[in-house]
Amino acid sequence: MGIELDGTLVDQSRESAAREGVSDRVEFLQQNIFSSDFRDATVLTMYLLPEVNLDLRPRILFGMRPGTRVVSHDWDMGDWEPDDRRVMTTYDPRT
Repeated sequence: MGIELDGTLVDQSRESAAREGVSDRVEFLQQNIFSSDFRDATVLTMYLLPEVNLDLRPRILFGMRPGTRVVSHDWDMGDWEPDDRRVMTTYDPRT
């Protein structure tokens, strides 16, 4: 399940899922993350600004089950130390 505030990005995500043949396995919702119910997730992947990550910390800590994996792309979670950190190299076909 993907949660995104921008309707254009939700539409693009749905189109990409259809193109890749995975529409039956994914769902994209246009919602505000702060009013969304994601407490049953077992993995939470975020690509949010640092201040949004910090604002979500109480919902993650007190609203999600112990053992839930939290992955934050690019930005940390303040003074929460990660169990693991990975740096991924990307391929740019233009170069």
